[in-house]
This record gives sequence, structure tokens and C-alpha cells, in this order.
Amino acid sequence: ITDVGKILGFPYKQMQKLSQKFTFDNWDDCMKANPKLLIDNPQYVELFDIAQHLSGRVKTVSIHAGGIGIVDTTINDYMPMKIGSKGEHVIQVDKHYVEDIGIVKFDLLGVATLNLVKEIKDDLHLNPWDYDINNPDFENDRPTYELLASGKTNGVFQVESAGMKDLLIRLKPKLEQLDFEVISVVLALYRPDSMGALDEYVEMATGGSRPPSIHPDMDKILKDTNYCMIYQEQLLDIVKKFGGRTYGGADLFRKAIGKKIVELVQKESEILRSEIVANGYSKDIADKIANELSKKGGYLFNKSHSYSYAVLCFETAWFKAHYPTYFFKALFNQNKDKAGAINKYILDARYFNVNIMPPNINHSGMNFTVDNEKVLFGLSAISGIGESLSKQIIEERENNGIYKSFNDLTQRLSLDKASVIALIKSGAIPCKNKREKLISYLKSEYQPLKFSEVKSLPTYKKLEEDWGIDLRKYVIPSSGSRVVYDKEALLSEYNRLKKIQFNENQKVRFQKYINENQKYLADEQFWEFQTLQVFINDNPFDAAYTFLTPFEEISDGEKCTLVGIIAKVQKKKDKNGKQFAYINIYSSFGLVEGIVWHSQLKEYEDLVKKGQQVAILCKKDSEEKVIVEKLKSYSKWLESVRKKGV
Repeated sequence: ITDVGKILGFPYKQMQKLSQKFTFDNWDDCMKANPKLLIDNPQYVELFDIAQHLSGRVKTVSIHAGGIGIVDTTINDYMPMKIGSKGEHVIQVDKHYVEDIGIVKFDLLGVATLNLVKEIKDDLHLNPWDYDINNPDFENDRPTYELLASGKTNGVFQVESAGMKDLLIRLKPKLEQLDFEVISVVLALYRPDSMGALDEYVEMATGGSRPPSIHPDMDKILKDTNYCMIYQEQLLDIVKKFGGRTYGGADLFRKAIGKKIVELVQKESEILRSEIVANGYSKDIADKIANELSKKGGYLFNKSHSYSYAVLCFETAWFKAHYPTYFFKALFNQNKDKAGAINKYILDARYFNVNIMPPNINHSGMNFTVDNEKVLFGLSAISGIGESLSKQIIEERENNGIYKSFNDLTQRLSLDKASVIALIKSGAIPCKNKREKLISYLKSEYQPLKFSEVKSLPTYKKLEEDWGIDLRKYVIPSSGSRVVYDKEALLSEYNRLKKIQFNENQKVRFQKYINENQKYLADEQFWEFQTLQVFINDNPFDAAYTFLTPFEEISDGEKCTLVGIIAKVQKKKDKNGKQFAYINIYSSFGLVEGIVWHSQLKEYEDLVKKGQQVAILCKKDSEEKVIVEKLKSYSKWLESVRKKGV
């Protein structure tokens, strides 16, 4: 209803209200429940006709992140294929039917965190036993559990979200007991369809009363997870023990429950119920177990998967607790193209006493590196430098030694003006004062012209009219009737006047050069952000990150809040002559362009000014652009969200 209504031009709120009347699973039942809807609203005839034909059809298709189908002949013998947007070979069958038609399905997940861990290991050259889960010292490392229990888990695998942090803090008593099982359980349960079981587990784990015992045989299976059913393996053990099945037979029950088809769940539960009774248990026990498994079996997680994730989670937490400098360096490299993430992690790094430094021509690599126990920005992070020039700077330094001075740098490398300015503004060129260094460089780039005396005179008429020379003063007495002038004296005077004019022109030329280059000296307080897209030392929005959803996690078309500094305002007029504006926002998530339409510009004109720190409610149009809906001064917004606590 809402999608078709949008295409046909109906107001969004009107369609939202209308769609709320369609509460049944199929079109006919919805219409039976609202028999007069079309009679009372004849304007919806076309809308309903189109929506009826679309109802029940697939709206969108997606590609599984790591699903691989394997067949014994060619894939086309089983199903049609298509090419995905990134060149993937995509099976055109719903995931539920892949195995039904004879295809073996594997989920091969690519975990980016493995690259992060590898980078840290390569940097540190530690003994692999130091971070081996079979090492008791590693598994029972108290600082790691304390870090997890504190919720300071930015960058730690799988526990970065606000919900996960809160959960770890709630489970602090268990984590302080160095209980590794807690991590696995948390990762297994923190999913939308298992939140109820998660709350039950937290209560049990932190001193609450345990669930009623169904049977001692079940207690033996569930005792390691505080008598809460968490894992698929527990379900298999229960079905095997009480139903008398093999593990293969128990897995058939797990798969049936996992599909969450009500009729199938009921059917399998009835079969299990009779099996439990036949295996010597009472009907009451059979009813309790069958009911329990039919309710919870669909969201249980694979224990081996959960433990593997828990090991990686613990490993990243261990590196963060013991080697924070190298941890953050690898974390920055993993997120080097996400300005918002870098800003967030810089704040976290400060909490762990990790110093983050601007790039440096004599010490930085291509990407983030550790130098003298500090994390250095990579040269390729500088806007306008790029990988090619960064490579040249590094190779020249490695081949011929460090750059001893600014002049040494510019003599050894062919740098254009824009590159030098970017290097200075980013802090990559060591100096006491970036502004003075930039002024000095700009002055040095000015090429003054040299005056050259002429050796011949223009016409006498030009000397009089254009140069104001009184020729009578240069007449040489002669006996003839023809007037003779002292050409040598005239030439000297002519060159004198020409030099005065040349010097005046040079003053104008130099002033023009200064004026043209004044733009490079503007907005000094933003130079770091302009060149690196982040605030390294003085982020004015430190306090905001707690209340903001990362911009890169917002889908296009969704509303979000940005905070930032308005760096540029460009006002224009629309086709109706109404004024609107484009604004550049130096935001906590990088440089973003905003469009402020006429009504918003009129309402918030006092805030839409260069240099204003603002909070913006907007609709995300793309990774670089938003549509501004409301504005508020940053300080008022921060005060407001702190009071609300959201």
C-alpha cells in the first residue's frame, strides 16, 4: 500500500494510516475485514488494483553474506543463476529451498576482525602461546575480563554496540569470576529473536532463582549455562537423551524447528512427545520437554560457532587491554576510509592513554603506523596527497635518508603547490607554527620580475605624451635648423621613469598574488579537519558520540542526527525564485554536504552561518549528502539529549 501509494503520488502519512487497516496475511482477508473501504474511498481504485496484484510477491532480493551452494553436476541443472552487482554468481532460489532441491549449502563467513588480529600479531611478534585459548594464563587473564565488564569495548569483536556494552556491564559479576562461558552465551543470545532468553539468562547468572527443573537428566545438560537452554548442541543432547534418537535424528528435529513453520513445529513436537513417552518418561515430562523445545528451538545458536566467536572476542579484548597502541593502530587501518569511526576510536584511544599524532613526512608510512609508542596517521590519509605521492615520499626517504629541512623536501621531490599546502596544514611537515610556515612558503613561491633597462628610445611624441618628458630640457644647441636632443640623457630619464612604473606594477602584482593566496590562510582552526577529515586533538564534539548512531550505519532515505561545524554556506534560488542553501558540514562523521530548502532556511536563518556549531536532524541522501529538516545549536542539543538520556 505505502509503496504503490508513493508511486501514485498519495501523501505518505495518508498511506501509512491506510496501510494500518491491512493486518491479515493475505489480500482477500484484509478486504473482507474492511468491506466499505473502497466504497468510501473511490480514489483508491487504481491503488488497490495494483497493490492486489503485487501482494504476496517478492518485494526485494538479497544475497547471503557467505552462503555457498555446492552441486555434483553444473549449477544450471538445479536452478537459474544471475550475476550480482559485484560480479557474484547468485543462485536464484530462496534460502529455505536450496537444500530441498539437492544442493549442499555452506555458510563461509569472512570476518574482517581476523585481518585486524593478524596485523597486531605481525607488529608485536609475540609467542603464539601467549594468546592461545588453550593457555590457562590467557583464558583466565583478569585485565581482559575487567575490560569486557567495563563496557569499554569499542573495536572488540561482536561487542561494540550499545546493547552489548550494557549487557556486559550487567554480567560484570560473572565476568569477574573469569567465566569464559559468559562470553559465548552473550554472543549466542544477543539476537532479535532470543532477547527473552537473554534476560532470563542474565537473571540466573547474577543471582536470580533458577528455572523450574523439568528432570535431573536435563539439568545435567543445562548446568553449564545456568540451566538456560542456549545452544543447538543442548537441544540435540536433550532430544537424543529423552527421545532416544541418534544425533542425526535429533538434528532433523533441530532443522524442522529452525524453519519456524508453525505446522511443521507442531508436527515434530508431537512426534518427539510420543518418542519421549516410549523411551520410559512420563507424559507430563514429555509435554514439558516438547513444549519447551518447540518454543525455544528456533533461536538456539550453534555452540562451536559461538565459542569460535567468543575466542576472537576475547582475543581482541586481550590485545586492547595489554597492547592498546598496536590495537588502535590496527583498528584505525581497518576503518581508514570511515571518518566517523576514526573520530570515535580516537576518543576511545585517549581513554586508554594512546597518543594519536598527525602524519609526519619523516616517520609516517602509507597507512597508520606506530612510532615511538604513538600512533601516526598515514600519509595517504591526507586529502590531496593520495597513495601515489605518499609512495614517492616514503621511497625517497628510505633510499636517501630523512628530510632534513623544508627546502630539502622540496628539492628532492617534485611537489605541486596544493600538495605542499596539504602537507603543511595536516601537520606532516614539522614546524612550530603552521600558519607562519604556510605564509613563508607562499611568499617563496612568488616570483618577482627583474627590471631590465631598454637600449633604444620610443618616438619623441610618445616620450612627451606617454611619459611626460619635457623635450626642451634635452635640446643640444646646434648651428643647423634641425633640433638635436641629448639622446643619452633622454634614454637615462626614460629608463628611470620606466623603473618607477615597473616598481609600482610589481607592488600591484605582489598584492594581487597575496590576495589570491589569502584563501589558503582562512579557517586555520579547521586545517586539520580539512586535510584529515577528523579532529585529532581538539574535537569539539567529544560528548556527542554517546548519543549518535554512526552515519555509515544509516541507510539512504532514513532520518539521522549529525553534529558539526558549518564550514561553508552557498545560497541559491530555485525555479520559483525562492532562496535555499548548500552547506558544507565538518561533522563528527567527516565532511558532509547539506541542502537547506527555502522553508528551513527561513526558519533557521540565524543558525545557517559559517562557523556555527549545530545539531542537524536530516534525511540521509547518500554517504556525502543530507537533506536538512531541523537545526539546533550544538550546545542546546547536547543539553537536551543529556537530560533525556538518549
